[in-house]
Amino acid sequence: MTAPASGSGHIRLCSAKIPRDAAVANTCKIPLGAVVEPFSRHLEQGVKRISVPSAAHVARCSNCFALASPFCDLRRGPTNQIAGWRCALCGTLNAPPATKEHENVLLGQTEAGGGCAELRFPPMSETGSGSVSRTLVLVVDSTLDADQLDLLRPGLVGFLRDALRDDLAPTSVALVTYGSSVRFHRLAIQTGGPVSESDAFPARLQSRRNSARADRLLAAGRSRWFARVAPDANGRARLVEGLERALLSVNPYEADGGAAAHERPRCMVGAIALACRAAALPGDWSRGKGPSLASVLVVGGGWCTAGPGAVPGLSDADRQLRELESAREVEAIAEEIGGAGSCIVDILGCGHVPLDVTGLYPLTQNTGGCLLTYEAVGDSLWRGMRETWARTVGVGAVADFRVGGGVRVDRICGPVVPWPAAARPPIGSAAGGLTDNAVGLTSCERGVGVCLSLRMLENVSRDSCFLQGEFYYADLGGERRLRVVTERMAATSSGREFLLSVDPVVCGVHLAKTAVLDARRHKFTAKAREGVCVALERRVREICENFCAKRREGGGGVMGRVLGARRTCDLGEELASLAEFAYFATRTPALSPRASHHPDERASFATWLLRCGVDEARRMVWPRATLLDGTALPACDAALGLCPHFALDCGGECLVWASRREAEGGRGGGQSALVQAYRDLVLGGAGGRFPCPDFVLCQEGSPEARRVVSRLVPTRQDSVRDQGNQCRALLRLSEGEREAMAAALLSTYHRTDEPSFREWCAGLGLNCGQHALG
Repeated sequence: MTAPASGSGHIRLCSAKIPRDAAVANTCKIPLGAVVEPFSRHLEQGVKRISVPSAAHVARCSNCFALASPFCDLRRGPTNQIAGWRCALCGTLNAPPATKEHENVLLGQTEAGGGCAELRFPPMSETGSGSVSRTLVLVVDSTLDADQLDLLRPGLVGFLRDALRDDLAPTSVALVTYGSSVRFHRLAIQTGGPVSESDAFPARLQSRRNSARADRLLAAGRSRWFARVAPDANGRARLVEGLERALLSVNPYEADGGAAAHERPRCMVGAIALACRAAALPGDWSRGKGPSLASVLVVGGGWCTAGPGAVPGLSDADRQLRELESAREVEAIAEEIGGAGSCIVDILGCGHVPLDVTGLYPLTQNTGGCLLTYEAVGDSLWRGMRETWARTVGVGAVADFRVGGGVRVDRICGPVVPWPAAARPPIGSAAGGLTDNAVGLTSCERGVGVCLSLRMLENVSRDSCFLQGEFYYADLGGERRLRVVTERMAATSSGREFLLSVDPVVCGVHLAKTAVLDARRHKFTAKAREGVCVALERRVREICENFCAKRREGGGGVMGRVLGARRTCDLGEELASLAEFAYFATRTPALSPRASHHPDERASFATWLLRCGVDEARRMVWPRATLLDGTALPACDAALGLCPHFALDCGGECLVWASRREAEGGRGGGQSALVQAYRDLVLGGAGGRFPCPDFVLCQEGSPEARRVVSRLVPTRQDSVRDQGNQCRALLRLSEGEREAMAAALLSTYHRTDEPSFREWCAGLGLNCGQHALG
């Protein structure tokens, strides 16, 4: 059988080819690795789905236990019957299938188009009704201001109405609000009864010391709070009306003397803990006999200031001690929730009060949830809520990775947790033969990306080696599934061929993810961020020294060396993009040692960068500037003078720049129409982009303008020639127009100590020549 020309696309390799010499591969500094996206949304149509009677019918290699793939070689006998198949990873010749059913499964695995197949097993329930019963628990901050609550109520009602129309609608819904205490609301509507009923849980019942008493109260009241979703339209409409009435009963925060937003009592951690425990209790609202999955969706406007896990105020004398106690309490609660494996906690922050992302991170990490922050209560928040609910594709995911040809997996980073050897299924089951690379996925969702670092143990003796990923999970319909993706890495003895096969975007994403992971391990201290950036710059320098032409500046020969001639690497087209990607990585909110970002911003950025795929990570690290007509611009500050308005897509947020003359020109519809136009442009063909970016208007002269400037390359510090090389649109201006524009920029923004891309390259001894900014 002939191997396919290309792989599935679910595995994005740093380089399509690898050197045959292990010493060269491990010392060239170009990372050998990949980013695996098992559930990529835009690649789902290329997945071939095969129904398998049982786990015993799955074709595995008898030597390395790798799954059969399109890269395997089928041997046929005189009667065209399969006489055996050769494993692509280890080269072992396996025996022919025992029965016709085994042969059909083998053919399905080896004929999967694009190198990605999904094996479907019978439902987990013997009765065949093993669909996952999903419970939706809305946890809402009741300490919001009146205007925020007025915007929040219709948005939550609209979100529930859309969720009930979905094919994967929840089987039950509950509403929890938190302030000084936690309240469970009754959503059922009774004729002639009160408008809304709720039961309060004070702070003493939220503590883990009183968990037994709280569980008894939760078990007694869960039938009142969890409303079962009716199959008919009228019943669902009554449920939506019940939620609307319950939200109307929540009054905005009022206190004597008017407490500041960051001082209001919020039992956020206690509310999450009680909501997860209540949803995990068995109840009669569940539909079907399959597994249950509870989605706890938290909409908050500030950090936890009361109850378990409370963060002390800035004026507290024992703040450091209480912060440690709070962190231990949150970690204990997160371990308790994550141990059940049936709850996903998603926290969406809105407003201008920080959420303490660093402290809340264990709650989302252990459960596979997300932690997003939005500027205000608006359209971006509603889009984020809808995508948060729709992104889950299954539960209980386990991932395993195999590499052949003397290559091993050296490091795995992403939304993964260690998978203990004692928990591995026995050989012969669907997940039989798991290796030491097996990890558990904290979330089984679309767009998730796992970053792998590879290392060669010996020289490659064959023409190629293969990387295979196996993902075991149960879908929301109750079916057990095994998804397998395989990618080929050709071996080459030519350094030029190896360099030409490098994907600068994937390679840059790999370097950025590992750098952010190292910085997060040291809690993003200024020293750690500076050290990570220096290490990243040194690695780019070493890569260029290995693959770029070198020359000496200031003269050659002995006199040149005596007078201080400097060796410079001329960046070729192959590595110029990688250097630019690394430059932008050192300026992200998570790594920039010069910018003073809020800890919430750094932690949130790092969380999403480590768990997303290549396309989303590229936007987060390497922002893209776009005009309203779709024309791409270089992400440099020259665009501020060239264009009256543009959008800078930074992944989690999209910054819409508007100059003063754009505001004075009186664009039809106002600035809100400008933001809406760019929102339609960016999200028009996104197909459910997650996380949904928050669109922020950054008008020239406003405090928000510095957010755009901080992500743009400061080309105003370069010479006129270098500016023209990087931004080719400047070459169309006359000398007078260019000088006037440069003078206007310099009068608006002060020169900083942050280097431009040209200055950054010069500091590393690199010469980017005529390379234009991407």
